[in-house]
Amino acid sequence: LQEKLLANYSSDIRPIRNQSEAMNISLSCTIEGVTDVNDVLQTVSLSIVLKLMWIDELLQWDRDDYGIEYITIPDSRRWTPKLMTLNSMNKRSIFSDETHPYLMSYEGKAEWLPATYFTIYCQLDMTNFPFDEQTCEFYILPIDFQTDQLTLYFENQPDLKILQENGEWDVVRLEGEELSSKSLSRQRLVVTITLKRRSTFMLLNVFLPVIVLSFLNVAVFVVPTNSG
Repeated sequence: LQEKLLANYSSDIRPIRNQSEAMNISLSCTIEGVTDVNDVLQTVSLSIVLKLMWIDELLQWDRDDYGIEYITIPDSRRWTPKLMTLNSMNKRSIFSDETHPYLMSYEGKAEWLPATYFTIYCQLDMTNFPFDEQTCEFYILPIDFQTDQLTLYFENQPDLKILQENGEWDVVRLEGEELSSKSLSRQRLVVTITLKRRSTFMLLNVFLPVIVLSFLNVAVFVVPTNSG
């Protein structure tokens, strides 16, 4: 079945029969963790899992003929959307592993769940430190295709279902928005994440030791020299 489906298949061409139409791709975004917030470099590092779904019109079959509902497509022979983060600090492509396999149904439904890690630029306001909140955005958009060729949309709002706690920061808000206009050659999705610093962490691990050391330094001049 796989060889028959891939006989005349090209991984370089959008898998739709009418190439003049736009291809629709749904995206879900799950934040796995906030791995670093660097106030000096003004960056935030995130670990996320994406779920992308689309219809591949060129990979469909009759399940009654083969008795097969799902197959896994080899990495080198499949089409996958190439996406980028507009404000990434370390790489152009959003995916750290584009060889992650995806599942294909007999109806042509492709489901791809790549995990990725990237660092984005974020203007951090430290005025209220250590009781500050920081709001950052990152943009997801196609690398190769314009709006009339490929349309991205959120399947549902970004979520925190598998979030691993960070000792210094809490994620207090997460929102997704679709941006599309005539002035934008490529449609884009924007994810807004708001972080709140755990002030107790800073007070116990930074300020309290400094205060204790300050008292000890003063005590040096108070304790008699012959006390040992």
